[in-house]
Amino acid sequence: LAHAERSDVIVCFGSLYQVAAVRKRFYSSPA
Repeated sequence: LAHAERSDVIVCFGSLYQVAAVRKRFYSSPA
């Protein structure tokens, strides 16, 4: 159970990191 919760946290942080990277790329790109 602890392992499943830990992997859930890793997946959550991974998706947050992806969203941050996409936002950074979107805002840094010239409009």
